[in-house]
Parts: sequence; C-alpha cells; structure tokens
Amino acid sequence: MMNNFTAPSIGVLNNMSLSRLARASLLLVVGLWGLSISSAGAQAQKLSPDMLDELKKVAAIYGIIQTEYVTPVEGTVVLSGCMKGMLNRLDAQSAYLDKEEFEDLIRGPSRDVVGIGVEMVVRAGLPTVVSAIEGSPADRVGLRPKDYILEIDGHSMEESEVQDAVKRLRGKPGTTVSLVIRRPGEMESRSLTLVREPTYLKRVSSRRTPFDIGYLRIPSVNENTASDVRAEFRKLQAAGPLRGLVLDLRNSPGGLLLSSIELAAMFLPPDAPVVSTEGRSSESNKAWTANRDEILKSKYAKRDDWPDAMKSVPLVVLVNAGTASGVEIIAAALKDNGRAKLIGSKTFGRGTIQTVRPLSKDSAIKLTTAFYKTPSGRHLQGNGLEPDLQAPDLQRLEDAGTDQDAGLSKAIGWFRAPS
Repeated sequence: MMNNFTAPSIGVLNNMSLSRLARASLLLVVGLWGLSISSAGAQAQKLSPDMLDELKKVAAIYGIIQTEYVTPVEGTVVLSGCMKGMLNRLDAQSAYLDKEEFEDLIRGPSRDVVGIGVEMVVRAGLPTVVSAIEGSPADRVGLRPKDYILEIDGHSMEESEVQDAVKRLRGKPGTTVSLVIRRPGEMESRSLTLVREPTYLKRVSSRRTPFDIGYLRIPSVNENTASDVRAEFRKLQAAGPLRGLVLDLRNSPGGLLLSSIELAAMFLPPDAPVVSTEGRSSESNKAWTANRDEILKSKYAKRDDWPDAMKSVPLVVLVNAGTASGVEIIAAALKDNGRAKLIGSKTFGRGTIQTVRPLSKDSAIKLTTAFYKTPSGRHLQGNGLEPDLQAPDLQRLEDAGTDQDAGLSKAIGWFRAPS
C-alpha cells in the first residue's frame, strides 16, 4: 500500500526568492565563523552557483525535518547536529562544542566525576588511545597507544567524537565501565572492565646508572616541567660529570607548546630551530628557536639558571607509539639538530593546533588552524618520527627506568659502545 506523500517545505522553498533563501541558508553556515548579519550578504556574493545549490539543500532538509519527521524535533537540535557534522567532516580534532562541552572545556569536569586515565584522539573513525597515565585504571588493564575503542558500556563508538567517548568514560568514583577494544595487528577484539578513580600525572623523575649515565623521565609537559627537568639534571650532576643522558619520552602525550619548546631549547644552541607552525592565517605561521631570552617572555617560563652542561651532554631520547604532540616536538628538534639519537619505536604522529572560537556565551567551535613542522620541514601529523635504533617497547609502564627496561639497556649500550 502506498502512502500519499506531501512535502509542504518544498513548496515553501520553491516560492522563496533565491536571494532570500541564500541569505537565510547562508546564516546557518557563516554564523559559525562569527560573521555579522550585515556581512552575510557580501559573503553570499562570493558564493558559486554550486555553493548556493548546496545551501538550498540545507534549507530544504531543515524544512522537511520540521514538518515530516516522525516526532517533533527542536530546531536547535537539528541545527546543532548540522554544525557538528560540518566540523566533523574536516578532521578528527575539529568540533562544535555545545553548552555542556564548552563549560567542560573552560571549567573542567565536576570534582565528583572521574575517568580511567587515558588520553585519546579519533583515528579511522574511532576513539584511539594516545597513552594511558602511569598507575591509572587504563594502565593497569593494559591499554596501549593506538588501541581502538570499539564500544563503551555497549555503545558503539564508530564515527563518535572524542567528547562523546570522554563523557561515557567519566562517572562517579568506584563505578565500573566496560570497554571493547581492538589492538592493531590483532584480529580479535578484547573486553575490559575498569573501575573509575581519580588519576594524577607523575612528575619528572631521574636516576643515575652505574655507568655514569643519567636517566630522566618526562611523563607529560606542564608549566613546571622544564624547571623540574633542570632540577633533576642538577641532582644527576651532583655526583660528578655525566657520560650521557637518556631522556625518556615514552607514553608521554605532550602538553603545553611553549613549555615543550623550552624543554628542547635547554639542550640546543641559542639559534637552533625548534619548531614552526603552518596555517592559512598570519597568526598560524610562526617559528621558534632555542633563544632563551625569547622563551623567558612566556608566562610559563621560570627564571632559574639553565645548566651549561645540558647543551653539551651526549643525549639519547627514548620514544614509542605513546610519544605524542609536544614531546614529539622535543624529540624532532633534538634529532633534526643532530643533538640526540632516538631509540625505541615510531611515535604517534599528533601534530596539529586547535583554536577555540566562542560563538556565544554557551557554545564554541574547536578548529584545526595549523600543523606543526619539524626543523627539517616535516609534518608530524599522521607521520610520527622513526627512531634511529629500534628497541622493544615497555610491557609495563612501571618498568620504565628499571633493569627490566629494554629501551634503557639499549641506550646505555649505545653510550658504552666504542665510537
């Protein structure tokens, strides 16, 4: 039996003048970019006929949903979905932030809400582990860099945003969350159950090996990390000159850009290039060198002395698939300037900058506006860094820096080998 089909929204659409339709439809789109109504007409004049046709479709779809969808839907819900889709099509990091997401970004999650201690991005349409925080529930169940999260509490995460995954992973302390994951190279998925609890990033730590080689682990980068590294380096030097220094950046998801630049600069000559950014706007195209005077202008920089020996001590940097973003910048700067050897496995390849543009008091967009480029001109995003020497990865984060650490053993062997 065939039902009669009427589409009153199409009739309305056909009766609208093209200029009115273009203006109405265009405001759905250009409003995201903070353009005023008065500028929308000028923007419309720049649109090609094909673009105007597409905007007509947006208006038509909206009208049909409002009149014919099986149950009534708030217009703001439809338009919010439209904006989310628009940004999701660009890349996995760009996103529309609704009121809850925007508030979460500004204020952080509620104190009575905790997670599992994992850093994620979206890859291949799925939330993907960048790294698990040492000692966190995610670490204890063995989540590894580049693990795909297929389901959270029975909800498929295919084509989901990171914000959605984060919401589902968070909850009251002591509650459980179930995951289904797939590890690259494995055919079968794995089911895991985790208990939510507060997690805290480890601080910089160090030890001196019996061969006068220092070991210094940087689990993440915040405003205190560079000064903490300098303090740990002074401790290592207190027992005498170092034959070499091992910087451990494995399973470190990065952090603040300017602090990462400062960390790299401490080991480089003042004019050495550290990183540059490349984008379409003038503010997205910048370059940084290891110039201490410039770095000290940052609000995060501390004014304690930089030990001279940091610029000359032989260096090895330990990396793996969990080495990402800011710490990839450090590793690339030291490698490209011939300052250090990389030992381990290929890094994650996370190298874009997102800019948050508020749209109103309770919404915003997060937009990818630039790529990171290494001193040699390579893009980090999607590429990562290949090590100079391969080494087995950590099976447990707690083994880092111990006698069970195959990467550290290989680094010590490299320092001890005849030159």
